[in-house]
Amino acid sequence: MSSDTEIKIWDLIQKKQITNLYTHINHVKSIGLHKSAKYIALNCFNNKCVVLKIKITEKSKNDIRKRFKKSSSLSIPDCKSQTFKGSDFKDHEILEKYRNLPNDYKSLIEFAIVFNRREYAILGYVDGRILLLNLEEESKTFFLPGHKNQIVAVAVSVDRNFIASSCKDNFLRVWDLKAQKQISETCWDKTKCLLFYNSSYPTEKDSLAFTSDNKFIIGFSKNVIMIWDFTNLRLRLRNEFDMNIIFADITPNNEKLIVYAGKFYLLDLKTFTFSNCEEANLLNRVYKKITNDSKYAIIGNSIFLGFWNLKSGNVLSFLVPEIKFLALIQEGNSLLCSSSYSTSIYNKSSKSIETLYSESNVSNSFTLSLDTNIFVTASQNSISIYNLKTTKKISNFPGPFYANPILVSISSNNKFLICSLKGGTLTLINLSTYKFDNFLTTFIDVPLGLILSHSNKFAITFSNKGIIKFWNVDEKVVEAEIFKGHEEINCFSISANDEYIVTGGYMNIGNCVSVWDLRNKDLKGRLRGHNGKINVIVVSENIKFIVSGSDDKTIIVWNLFKMQKEFMLEGHINKVKSIAIDRNFEWAYSASQGGTIRVWNLSKQEESKKIIRLHEKELIKLWKKYPELEPYHEWSCNDS
Repeated sequence: MSSDTEIKIWDLIQKKQITNLYTHINHVKSIGLHKSAKYIALNCFNNKCVVLKIKITEKSKNDIRKRFKKSSSLSIPDCKSQTFKGSDFKDHEILEKYRNLPNDYKSLIEFAIVFNRREYAILGYVDGRILLLNLEEESKTFFLPGHKNQIVAVAVSVDRNFIASSCKDNFLRVWDLKAQKQISETCWDKTKCLLFYNSSYPTEKDSLAFTSDNKFIIGFSKNVIMIWDFTNLRLRLRNEFDMNIIFADITPNNEKLIVYAGKFYLLDLKTFTFSNCEEANLLNRVYKKITNDSKYAIIGNSIFLGFWNLKSGNVLSFLVPEIKFLALIQEGNSLLCSSSYSTSIYNKSSKSIETLYSESNVSNSFTLSLDTNIFVTASQNSISIYNLKTTKKISNFPGPFYANPILVSISSNNKFLICSLKGGTLTLINLSTYKFDNFLTTFIDVPLGLILSHSNKFAITFSNKGIIKFWNVDEKVVEAEIFKGHEEINCFSISANDEYIVTGGYMNIGNCVSVWDLRNKDLKGRLRGHNGKINVIVVSENIKFIVSGSDDKTIIVWNLFKMQKEFMLEGHINKVKSIAIDRNFEWAYSASQGGTIRVWNLSKQEESKKIIRLHEKELIKLWKKYPELEPYHEWSCNDS
């Protein structure tokens, strides 16, 4: 929720906004969603809490409950929350401002579904009381007295029968919700206090959680973890880490606890000993989840995905690079797929994959000849040229080149390359003699994009300030310069007849596709529809359509002549990074993170059932074995 009084509901799997809800309530400092998605609670700055009731279909409600029962019992800040599919929110709407809750509470701690399916909101008060507010029948609201000071954390058991609470009075108490009374308590020495550890104010990391089998209660605060037996509240473990705890998760069988505090720690809940996590900490950028059989934890970084074996400690690592460039070659029978480190050729008939090259140098730019026979990659260390008929490297220009990024484009007659070098100087490379010809002075604005016209008469550069320049290749001068308000240009494409350039970028009106008429060097119009950064633009060979892919995980097909959206394609679970379309505009291929390529039937405006995976065979086997990992098939270390 933002200061504009809107609540936005987001699909956490698809990473897109589902709907807006207008509340007309200002000054909200935190928001809570009921586990069944039936209520939203707003914690306001004026010490009031407002509960909003949401309309939801019974089918969606049952689907959410089923998924919630399978989720982890642990919940502390920064843990991965239970996710809901877009269908859960289709029929939702705010019915009313349901209730103003009493003043003087500390904060909304947690929602709970307790006995007899009654709906309760549980709140901790500054004076030590715990309020169980019945959202259906106000007369059945009650307090749990006992604490003498401010409530710090509250947890509800998975079976919804018990509450654990901690307070500044150094007591941990357990309550029976059905009997509405305390059943046990423990006090620890103030110098070993878990909550408010070395602080006079509660921290965001203070939290309690039950294991799903009600065997243990686990507490977290800053860099400290404490574990108690549920039955007698005997302290089983207290451990201080070198750094603050960022997140924790428990295996479905309640035998292992993963803690991340600057690095991974694995705790055996039978012996209360920590395992060696040396291999896991080599991939310590991101943690995703634990498989349902409690065997693996999914971890990784921007390049590798790892299956961390929680028994042996070993990690199976797989390269899952971002596919930055896609193109149909060999008369449309094969697909050229390039990442920063390698390029592969996928044969559509045999479904075989041939590696064109694999190297350690990071490629920043790719270009393909008009006849699809010559492929060029460029990095700071080299410019490499490949013959796709023979799949052999035919030339290599060693670096280092100091422009960042190196940009390259090939002429339509395959006679020369044009590339940007140190300081943005444009350079021609004669593909017959392989000689350099520096012909343009250093740019004032660093070029972020470069493309040659199909006539080979002019080169077009796109700068970091949104400026488009047209360079006359024969006369080696700037022929024209246009600037129409783009704050940044992320991608571009030129029509086959050299009459239009299409760019994707961001400006003050948001992310948009801009169409430029090259005949008069002016803007034809802008197209808006994406909710995220636009990463790729392709113009159809018949010049009728534009296809764009975005961070919002969607592909939009636009009509260039009518300047309007034709349809949207949805199905990616990560950012769309590259797109290829066939000459007849019947099929499209799109790739995002992690080596997954989706195939689209453009005439039917839908995704084909066929998915091309450029993963290692062992990884594909693991995907099949663990269907719960489907959201990570398009891997990204930035995923939620």
